[in-house]
Amino acid sequence: MQLAMEKPADKIEKSIRYMEEHLDKPITREKLASIAELHPEHYSRMFRKCKGMSPSEWLTNARMEKAKTLLAQANASILDVARKVGFPDPYHFSRRFKQTVGVAPSHYTDRPSSRTIAIDCLGHCLALGVVPYAANAACADFAGSEGTGGTPHMIHEADGQHAMMNRLLALQPDQVISPRKDWNRTLKSIANVCEFQMFDEPIYEQFPRIAAFLNKEREAAVWIEQYEARRDQLRQQVKAAIGRERVAVIRIREGLLQMYGIQTIGYPLYRSLQVTPPERIAMTGWCNGTFHSSVITLEELPYYAAEHLFVVLGTEADKQLWLQIADTGIWRSFPAVLSGNVYPIEAKQWLPFDPLSIARQMEQAARLLTARNDRHHKYPSQMQ
Repeated sequence: MQLAMEKPADKIEKSIRYMEEHLDKPITREKLASIAELHPEHYSRMFRKCKGMSPSEWLTNARMEKAKTLLAQANASILDVARKVGFPDPYHFSRRFKQTVGVAPSHYTDRPSSRTIAIDCLGHCLALGVVPYAANAACADFAGSEGTGGTPHMIHEADGQHAMMNRLLALQPDQVISPRKDWNRTLKSIANVCEFQMFDEPIYEQFPRIAAFLNKEREAAVWIEQYEARRDQLRQQVKAAIGRERVAVIRIREGLLQMYGIQTIGYPLYRSLQVTPPERIAMTGWCNGTFHSSVITLEELPYYAAEHLFVVLGTEADKQLWLQIADTGIWRSFPAVLSGNVYPIEAKQWLPFDPLSIARQMEQAARLLTARNDRHHKYPSQMQ
């Protein structure tokens, strides 16, 4: 019996696990290549292809992240921290830390903790390694298992705008990141405010703006570089699996059918993975670069023909409506339905529009589109 060959990406991950477990030890490229069972030159090429950076860059970033954690602990000495992250020479460590983080280790430990409130941008902050003092609870589902990242105060919109504003003021923030102009006028009287537009480009406009406000430009650049490397890898996989087959995204909500374009739910598909939209979506997007979505009737569904269909669902009422729609001739004759390429997805995980959410949505979409031998044939009657 022939054993399956280990994939190159798995070999790279094996070397990464070694680095994570030996950050305090000298690590050479030759050692990592031998663990990955690859020639050193080939290992470096494969590592950059998988991770978007060289092995040494990845190792330095990992060491600096651990150093930041250690420095935040009480009574941490720079000498001990340096040794625990693989730098016998504390001066070399200090220079590298400042190059990577932007401040010297001594200044990092002396920085006062600031109270940052993130309104509708929790994912942006966590992608930068910033845990805000408070955030909008509506954003808490954005990162799946990552949740709130340890944010101590969550503000609930269900309490009403007046109650939310009172809560914000009572928290006495030092800085606020918010897209809400009507709130910002009041917040500017007590804190430094970073304003952004809710539907600006999330990764290349919102993210750098927020990073600059938080003095995290380097972290943003590293995150974007890693995102782009993974995005390009997934694009190739999806293209190999479905070619130019069309992909549509429809949301069933409150008795309506909503066909999505590039904004929010459509972004990880049409921008990140660059899948082919239905012709009408492509034409509308060409005429309107900020096209969000269109409410359609069931009779209009054939105008958005696609070989793959993502169905966004939220409440039990939405699922019941889908059950009724799925029993119609119009639905059953839709190309994606005929092919069994229908993918139900959760609204609460796909509505957030921030870098971490988009990266996670992109991964899920790619898994669904490339899983030829494990198609999701779920229909409303089969859903929990």
